[in-house]
Amino acid sequence: MILKPPLPGIKLLQTGALLRRTPNIHPNWANIESDFGRLEAGYKGELSLLYELKMLPQNGHITLFNIRMTNNGFHFFQVDVLLFTETYALIIEVKNISGTVYFDDMHDQMIRYKKDGTEECFPDPINQVLIQEYHFRDWLKQKKLQQLPVESLVVFTNPQTIIKFSDKYNPALKLKVIRKRILPLKIDEFSKKYQDAILSAKELKKVSSQLQKYHTEHFPDILDIYKIKASEILTGVQCPNCLGLPMKRSQGYWLCQRCGCFDAKAHETAFNDFGLLISSLISNGQARNFLQLQSPSITKRLLKKMNYKSEGRGNSLKYAIRIRG
Repeated sequence: MILKPPLPGIKLLQTGALLRRTPNIHPNWANIESDFGRLEAGYKGELSLLYELKMLPQNGHITLFNIRMTNNGFHFFQVDVLLFTETYALIIEVKNISGTVYFDDMHDQMIRYKKDGTEECFPDPINQVLIQEYHFRDWLKQKKLQQLPVESLVVFTNPQTIIKFSDKYNPALKLKVIRKRILPLKIDEFSKKYQDAILSAKELKKVSSQLQKYHTEHFPDILDIYKIKASEILTGVQCPNCLGLPMKRSQGYWLCQRCGCFDAKAHETAFNDFGLLISSLISNGQARNFLQLQSPSITKRLLKKMNYKSEGRGNSLKYAIRIRG
C-alpha cells in the first residue's frame, strides 16, 4: 500500500517558479535551471518506481515517499522511499541519472560521465543511504523498535545508465546498487530472509502513521540560496500557454497579449509562486502589486475565492497561501 505517494518537493516547486520569474540574464539563472533539471529528474525517478512497488502485495507492505524527520529535535534526515513490513524495513535512495556513473570509494564520490564528455560529481549514494540507515535505526530505537531489521538499496531508474565501480570497492556494498526492474526480486529476497514478525499488523499501521505525522517539509529561503532580491522577481500573472508576462484582467478573465490565451484561473499560479518565493502570507496590497492589478476590490474577491485562511484585521489583514503542487 502506498501510504504517502511521491509528490513534487517544495524545492522543486520553488526552483520551477524561480526559473519562470527570474530574468534569464541573471548571473544565477543557469544554476537555477540546472538544479531544477536535477530535482525534476529525481521526482520523475520516484514516480517511475510506482510500477514496481504496485506489484507488491497490498497487504503487509506500506510505502512512504520523501520522509523527512528528526531523531533528536535538531538534525533532520530524509529518505526517498521507505518500505515497511512486519518483519523488516527498507530504505531506498532513488537515482535517475543518464550516462556512465563511476563509484569512487577512495574519495566518497560518484562521478557522472556525460555523452558530451563533461563530468559531474555527486556524493556517493551508497554512503548516503548508509547514513540514512544509521539515523533511521536511531529513530526506531527511540520508539523501542530496535529489533526491526533495516535494509537499504540504491536504485537506478534509467535503464540506459552504465554503472561502474573502482577496483577496491567493497563487494558487499556494491550489491546495494540495483536497477529498478529487479526491485521486486530484491524485496522478495528480503521477505524470505526476514520471516519472523517483529510488528503486528496494528503496530505496522501505527508506526507508518507516526512516520507520516513526524514528517517535516523543508521550506528553504530560495531567494537567499541563489542570491536573488525580491525586487528582481518578475511580477504579473503568467500565461499558462506561452508563459508570457503579464496577462491583463478583462471581464473576469486573464488575457495574454502575446498569444491571445484566455484563462479564468491563471492568478492561482501567481499566488502559488508568491507563496513559494516571497512569503506564505500575502496582503491585498502585495497581491495587487504581484498580479499587477489596480483594483483592491477585485484583488480581495480573487483572494477570497482561494479560500485562504486570513490573519489580522483592516490594513494588517493577510491571507495564508496554501501551497499546491
